Amino acid sequence: MRGTLIWSTLKNRCTGTFVCLAAGGREMTVADHTNAKKPPPKPPAWLLKTLMALHVFAYRASGGAIGGRFSGGAPVLLLSVRRRKSGTVQTIPLLYTPTDRGVAVIASFAGAEKHPAWYLNLVAAGQAEIEIRREHKLVRCEIVEPDSERYRSIWRAATAAYSAYNEYQSRTVRKIPIVELMTS
Repeated sequence: MRGTLIWSTLKNRCTGTFVCLAAGGREMTVADHTNAKKPPPKPPAWLLKTLMALHVFAYRASGGAIGGRFSGGAPVLLLSVRRRKSGTVQTIPLLYTPTDRGVAVIASFAGAEKHPAWYLNLVAAGQAEIEIRREHKLVRCEIVEPDSERYRSIWRAATAAYSAYNEYQSRTVRKIPIVELMTS
């Protein structure tokens, strides 16, 4: 057929180009303009809200047996914090890393250039409630100093449990915050 392209599935890993065959067997090169450092497109807000609500429901109904671990076995907690603008309570599942003072959560937002809303809400509120399995705790938050040995230590432990954090850091110029949550 005239003007029809038949795309090959091969991508040249060195140059980042795709090779395709045009009708008549003619080869064409098409540049790949995707940037591996950019985060993938964000799903629609309604889908994220629905998935979060389902995760929270399953976690609570099962006492963390469902939704209490992420891929690779990283542990998950539920963080409930008052929103800084509306005053309503937001509950979100987050990966956590145990520390000698409590637990730490990483505000990666998958490497986005801005901080996640839960982090901004937590900083504004200064306190929250966490659920680990069936255990509820009131906690206060403390931002870990980004240039400290404590930050590096928690980061190493977090990336050991979930290695994608290193990729997330490479996507953004901001230093991804670590928040320690300690019982009040």
